[in-house]
Amino acid sequence: MNATSPTTPAAANTIEHLLNLMATRISWGLGAKIVDRANLHVSRGWRETIAAARSRPPVDRALDHALSVLGQAFGWHTFVGNKQVTWYDLNQLDTPASAALLNWASTVDAAVLNGTYGVAGFDPLQAPYVEDHLRPLVGVPARLVSIARVDGRLYFQYFSARSYSARESIDVSTWPEEQRARLGDFYEVIGVKLRSIPCFDTIVIDVPARRLEVRVDFAPGLRADPQAIGVYALLESFNDLTM
Repeated sequence: MNATSPTTPAAANTIEHLLNLMATRISWGLGAKIVDRANLHVSRGWRETIAAARSRPPVDRALDHALSVLGQAFGWHTFVGNKQVTWYDLNQLDTPASAALLNWASTVDAAVLNGTYGVAGFDPLQAPYVEDHLRPLVGVPARLVSIARVDGRLYFQYFSARSYSARESIDVSTWPEEQRARLGDFYEVIGVKLRSIPCFDTIVIDVPARRLEVRVDFAPGLRADPQAIGVYALLESFNDLTM
């Protein structure tokens, strides 16, 4: 790929999309390390870093390197990042049903299973991140999008969107003096904003370890009750598939 290649603008847009997507799920502390590893300019926080990438997108090998690093990091994060994990030891659940599940998981053709039940063409790297695109998905049951086998484990990945309340400090330095005077002795104003994020839940059948893992995305500020409901809803969907 060279600087004049017609695919360069599309690839540069992909980098901006990836950075925006990562900003919805990954803390800046971790994100800064990933951005640095991608050899992109690290600025002050996600917003300024994304703006820098937009104004000075990488080209040639630097572009390929950035796409590879960001894509691998985000793909990894969808499986293990922001997760509340519930383990079921199938050795302790020594029943005909658990034995049948393990036997099925060890012999089923994951590619055929994915072709039948997965979402053709779904790419986590192209998931929506804009609030207007995510809000209609909030409350809709998680959708099974891909099934794959890796090192003896069968992965079932689900996609959905969830909302959570975010508390942010409001800059009052730009307020008119009259408005600031009304604060009295208070020197900080906190606002509560409802935000939606793309979520990737995963169920893993670990055949060698004889274990079932339910990994549910845990959004900041999300209460425990809805999170527990998310586990049960995911298991119900999984049972419909496997049973």
